[in-house]
Amino acid sequence: MFLSRTYIKGNVLNWVDNMIQWLNKESDCCKVYNYDRNVFCPSSRKDSYNCSSCDPNQRNGRPTEEPFYKHLKDFMNDVPNANCIVGGRAAFKDAILLNPRGHVQASHFMTYHTPLRTSREFTLAMEGARKVARKIEQSFNGKVHVFPYSVFYVFYEQYSTIIYDASTQITLSLAVVYAVTCVLLGLDPVSAFITVVIIVCILVDMLGLMVLWKIDLNAISVANLVMSLGISVEFIVHTIRIFTHSIRRTRIERAEEALAQMGSTVFSGITLTTLGGTVVLAFAHSQIFKVFYFRMFLGIVIIGALHGLIFLPVVLSFIGSPINRRLLQDKLREEGCNLQEQQTERHKKLRDNMASILPPNIPFVDGSKEMLQACSPVISTEPSSKVPEGPLLHRSLRLD
Repeated sequence: MFLSRTYIKGNVLNWVDNMIQWLNKESDCCKVYNYDRNVFCPSSRKDSYNCSSCDPNQRNGRPTEEPFYKHLKDFMNDVPNANCIVGGRAAFKDAILLNPRGHVQASHFMTYHTPLRTSREFTLAMEGARKVARKIEQSFNGKVHVFPYSVFYVFYEQYSTIIYDASTQITLSLAVVYAVTCVLLGLDPVSAFITVVIIVCILVDMLGLMVLWKIDLNAISVANLVMSLGISVEFIVHTIRIFTHSIRRTRIERAEEALAQMGSTVFSGITLTTLGGTVVLAFAHSQIFKVFYFRMFLGIVIIGALHGLIFLPVVLSFIGSPINRRLLQDKLREEGCNLQEQQTERHKKLRDNMASILPPNIPFVDGSKEMLQACSPVISTEPSSKVPEGPLLHRSLRLD
């Protein structure tokens, strides 16, 4: 029952069993020359009549350690023939690695899998073989390291840890995006969090699109998903930056301003340019390029554009970051100073006109100089929506 779940079927090609049979006294395999019993006599030689059985010492039907290692190399070099079909050279020539003392350091045994058709069956077969290897290790109390190998294990190794690897890479990428976005947006954690949330939404939609298009989750698709996180930032962060720098009163007005200023740029500068380079992949002859690059890149562009141009402004209008009070104060002070400078110019012209009309003994005084000094780069602690008043124009008359 256990082997049926491991996709292992058939006999095991075990060189130990063959060698025990090869050393059997009743077989015609293990022979030595009569004139020198330390020299092996192959069963394929025509003068085998000059040879006799090596007669190994046995215990409980199995050879002891001394004859086993003495004739191990002879067994590995013996070619199977009609007289001895269990010679080890044909099937087990490379199955044993000996240490300098001539003892077995490593060896392998071969068996077969049942016919495998789908990727899931290949993956389950690999995992089942590893379970068998762990049970064999436990039977030796961990003194022997056992591991399975097959040519297809290299290609399906990724599927055993693909979920963990994908989760790790995506989580790390999102953490980096959050940190960098938070810094570049002026230490705004709310806007950085919204950026990450929109990227996660794009990623979830990409996974759903992969299911509809039957794109497997493998090393290539995971790399594309991680890359899509960086591409998605381009559809989002520019609009969020305009939103955070807007000083309009409500979130809806700020979202409208951000979309009005950056919507066309996102559509023409990011969406269309990336889409143009992606369409070329549709004419590729390789199925890998069509499935894992054209389809996934097309999905990234379309889904990213829809989230950046439609979904993001709606989210910002509800839960966008509050207005930046520092920017608002700077903007109000800048507008107030600009208005005062304009009024100062008008007062200067009026002063010149008045000076040409008034008698010399009547001085003319204005507060333009003091007013300009009020526009020094000092930011008030509380913003005010009132526009600073202009300089007061007055005359002082001195009577003699």
